[in-house]
Amino acid sequence: MLKKILFILKANLNLIFIIKIIITNYLSKKIHIKNEIAFKNFKKKITNKQLNYFWFLKNIPFIVYFIENKKDKKILEIGSYEGLSSCFFLDYYAKSYLVCVDPFMEPNEEYYNQNFSITEKNFDYNLKKYSSRFKKIKLKSEDFFKDLPIEEKFDIIFIDGEHNADVVYFDAINSWKHLKKSGYLIFDDFFCDEFKNKNNNPIIGIKKFTEKCSDFKIVALYSQLILKKN
Repeated sequence: MLKKILFILKANLNLIFIIKIIITNYLSKKIHIKNEIAFKNFKKKITNKQLNYFWFLKNIPFIVYFIENKKDKKILEIGSYEGLSSCFFLDYYAKSYLVCVDPFMEPNEEYYNQNFSITEKNFDYNLKKYSSRFKKIKLKSEDFFKDLPIEEKFDIIFIDGEHNADVVYFDAINSWKHLKKSGYLIFDDFFCDEFKNKNNNPIIGIKKFTEKCSDFKIVALYSQLILKKN
């Protein structure tokens, strides 16, 4: 945890972020024990999926703990990759509807050891059983938001698209316009540190967003950041 605190300090974020990661870390054991069954049940359900990476799994206990299970949520996902997070949202929020936005192409300055045409095929296969409850939009987020009617609102928006700080900021600002009051905005990979130019890391875009917008509550900070709109 010390390394994460130093990462936050280096980015000159508000002290509240350090307080939140300490609190979330303190609750971590309780969170994992309380949501162990939900976590194990979901892992069983994905044994027949075509997945190469399981990064999202570690986030499930925290999302289950911090975001209430109102089953009819409308959810927007920016960046779906192979559909692991998509399957979770559709499975856990059992009557939810999910909009998945992903161009299925490798982002600039980010390297994935996978052909993105295979990634898209895996996504299509993994989401087959949910065909009536989700919409796949094969676009970059900037093109998606350009044509999204302002009245279109979501209960949860999950940002896990291109990790460049400018794109993260753009996705956050536009997501906020389409997030319902009391809705949740989830940033994935808060502690991503893979860019040569450290000003391109996601935390810089998140910092810029949180300094511009003030009508939110920080719900939790672990590998993800969860905000709730006031």
